[in-house]
Amino acid sequence: MPSHLRPDLRFVLCIVIAATLAACAPARSPFPTRQTFEPDRAADTAALGEDCAGISPSEQLRRTIRVSEGVSSPYGIGFDLGSTGPSPFDHAHPAVDRYIDYYCDRSPQTISTSLTRALPHLPHIRETLSAAGVPQEIAYLPIVESRFEDTARSRAGATGIWQFMPATGKNYGLRIDGCIDERRDPIRSTEAAARYLAALHDQFEDWHLALAAFNVGEGRIHRIMRDYGIDDYWTMVERELLPRETAQYVPKFLAAAAIAKNPDSFGLLPDVGSGDPVDFATVRIADPISLKTVASLAGVDRETVQALNPALACSRIPKGGYRVRLPRSAVGTFEQAYARLDTRELADDRGVHRVRRGESPSSIARRYGISVRELMRANGIRNPRHLRVNETLQIPGRS
Repeated sequence: MPSHLRPDLRFVLCIVIAATLAACAPARSPFPTRQTFEPDRAADTAALGEDCAGISPSEQLRRTIRVSEGVSSPYGIGFDLGSTGPSPFDHAHPAVDRYIDYYCDRSPQTISTSLTRALPHLPHIRETLSAAGVPQEIAYLPIVESRFEDTARSRAGATGIWQFMPATGKNYGLRIDGCIDERRDPIRSTEAAARYLAALHDQFEDWHLALAAFNVGEGRIHRIMRDYGIDDYWTMVERELLPRETAQYVPKFLAAAAIAKNPDSFGLLPDVGSGDPVDFATVRIADPISLKTVASLAGVDRETVQALNPALACSRIPKGGYRVRLPRSAVGTFEQAYARLDTRELADDRGVHRVRRGESPSSIARRYGISVRELMRANGIRNPRHLRVNETLQIPGRS
């Protein structure tokens, strides 16, 4: 071979070797993309064996819903699918298997933490979904949305366990204003989510598409159906017609639900001791008093009242009153103490401030040790320059 060809030959060989090595390297992205829905068979089976107790890694890591279907969890948090009919979802898809592997192998805390938070709410969620004609399996959708954290907020502004955007939340009956955000209330937001999901299913007549629309909006799904003549979610995924997040959304939910229905089979148990629901009753409070005072009158701690009323974003009853949840055992105590409450005490608790000439939201906020944002939100102030002399402002958290 002529010597002047040797450098070029070495260059070509290097390229071929590099390409071969790249082709042989296993893909290890944390989530499956639309092009790689096959189960990750290169996963460490020893690690999977530790994280997924009771699951044999020899089954090619295809741990589908068949593992737990029809089995009731001894912790009382599983669904009896036999009594509600067959699941309307397609669990036998490689993407679902891949996400089961992901939750068990790389993110076991996602399921256990989510279910610990979910335990007090699951009975109401199931009942609400069922009454609206929504599959009870969707009770586990907040695992994907928010990990059941009622104060969860996305960068786009979606809030609560169902991650409602403000406009959608208001469209389905949620109150969202300066002092109330019912997206943060698992009870009220679940009622709105059930209505919304039922409406989406009425539009698409398919639960996979209804969930995709819940994620990306019904307009996007309608356009794909119109432009491409496709009415099947998995076909939309395979043809890469959906945003990456939406292509992953349904299989992530199905995998999370598969584990959540019988978490003990996967070794991903919630902290059942911390999930006892509180038996509560609702009372209407007309006066804008602080939750601290409400708790004192009821003879309970403020944290309990706040936990039962997460929609009260400014920690007090808003102008016009609100229906407040209290432990049922404390309602009588509260009503008697509230009836005896002195009018002057009530006025003091309101924490009102009358605006003086020259004052601004920032100077008033400094005076009471609160943030300008808290003050403006509690009083629905949009423009700080629009304060009027002698105007009365509510001071959030003041008691």
